[in-house]
Amino acid sequence: CRNPTKAAELQELMTMYSEKNKLLLVAMDVTDPDSVQAASICVKEQPWATPIHYLINNAGISSRNHPVDPCEESEKSDMMHVLETNVVGPMLVTQAFLPLIPRDDGSKLVFISSRMGSIALNTGGANCYRVSKAAVNMLANNFKCAIKEFPVLTLHPGWVQTDMGNAGGRQGALTPEQSVRGMLSVIDNARLQDSGTFIQYDGDVLPW
Repeated sequence: CRNPTKAAELQELMTMYSEKNKLLLVAMDVTDPDSVQAASICVKEQPWATPIHYLINNAGISSRNHPVDPCEESEKSDMMHVLETNVVGPMLVTQAFLPLIPRDDGSKLVFISSRMGSIALNTGGANCYRVSKAAVNMLANNFKCAIKEFPVLTLHPGWVQTDMGNAGGRQGALTPEQSVRGMLSVIDNARLQDSGTFIQYDGDVLPW
């Protein structure tokens, strides 16, 4: 979390689980290499928090005018900002935390993407976001090529009722609980032969 002190719901979870050594809340800006390294060191220094069996790259943003953002009008500043968070961020986090993941088939490396990053399913619009998610799909596949001991998954969480999902007067089709429940089932059941799969929260495989 970039700013844990302002994340009210995370603070509630911290109150519930911190004394049971079930939750460690660490400040981290995924676009800042020093911040990412500091977070990995903080986790490593907590014996009960390691090893990490599931590393889930979930941080993501969109452009200021999401979901419109036509490619004819996208601005460089928006594109670079979105790419830095959505693509460079997961790369830095994975590099920093990979040494804490056991090299066995019980571990999972997950990149939260979107079907909006699918070239085959592209309908246009949301230019910065689509481009970033297509790029993170390739990043995940590169890690899949490099890691042979456990599955690397690219997940579409569905259209979720979040600030981004409800942007522009819309309403997502899924509650966060429904999305997370489905994704955890997919992750739990993933095996090494599933590595490199682009899959959505309900188990359906998506085209690249």
